[in-house]
Amino acid sequence: MAYTARTAPAHPVDLSVPADLSYLPVVRAVPEALAIMLDLDIDIVSDLGLAIDQICTELIADAQQGANVELRIELAAADLTTTVTARTRSDRAPDRSGFGWRVLNTLTEGLEVERAPAPGGGWSTSVSFRSGRGAV
Repeated sequence: MAYTARTAPAHPVDLSVPADLSYLPVVRAVPEALAIMLDLDIDIVSDLGLAIDQICTELIADAQQGANVELRIELAAADLTTTVTARTRSDRAPDRSGFGWRVLNTLTEGLEVERAPAPGGGWSTSVSFRSGRGAV
């Protein structure tokens, strides 16, 4: 079933998994399935999966022991806004000068990083982006 502006779910979709690379297929599958439900082009679906992989891999590499990766997806008629958050050990942001960041900028729109001290230590690091027909 394809969603339209009137039928897209009004509530965000949230997913939380352990910050472990073995969960990447699950984290990737959820937004890809939602993009397919929005009847987005297969290239957009593929780009979304690659972006999720890149962001999660970077956050997991710096995640605190026992941390989760949290994914929030907000749906609109032609777009998905995705935010990936993890509690990280350091206050470093993903490397914006590296190849991975250049790929993310190509695959997505509105790429943003937010970091803040987390209660109890470490940092809350979030990466947000848009994808879909109106985004790229």
